[in-house]
Amino acid sequence: MKRLSILTCIALLSGCGSSDLNLVKDGYMDFNQTSTIGQILDNWRSCESSEWAETVESNGVSKVVFSCTHKGFDEFANTLKETIALKDEYFQEYFGVSSTTTQFTFTINQDESFQLASTDMVTNWHDGKRFVQPMPINSIEMAYQDELAFDPAQLDWNNAVSMNRMYATMHSQAQ
Repeated sequence: MKRLSILTCIALLSGCGSSDLNLVKDGYMDFNQTSTIGQILDNWRSCESSEWAETVESNGVSKVVFSCTHKGFDEFANTLKETIALKDEYFQEYFGVSSTTTQFTFTINQDESFQLASTDMVTNWHDGKRFVQPMPINSIEMAYQDELAFDPAQLDWNNAVSMNRMYATMHSQAQ
């Protein structure tokens, strides 16, 4: 009986101090349980840098946020410029992007389960403007497929024209 009590205490103590961050990183998404969320996101080849953070909102909701600052945007933008022959001054205004970051926000439930609550693409320009674009929740599948967020090989003329319009609109709405 004494041995059972010691094992119970060890089991309880090992659970103490486990963070919401570890809960998410060690967890699995329903659509793919081959690797933990931490393994997938920490090894996503699209990330030049990444960061995990825990927050508690004023209403008591605990959140874990993974941020991936993407690499390759400059090469992607230059390929876009060449593909549709953009003028330099237009290019500098709309594609003078200093960083693009995908943020996955997980909320922690009372029963210590969690869900992916939101996905956002945050674009920062050299002129100080910032635009946050909500993305579909299933955007996390890009990480599971280890896809680059900005792949110049995926640009054809039609895609380049669409991206050009999108970034011009984003920049005009950015704050």
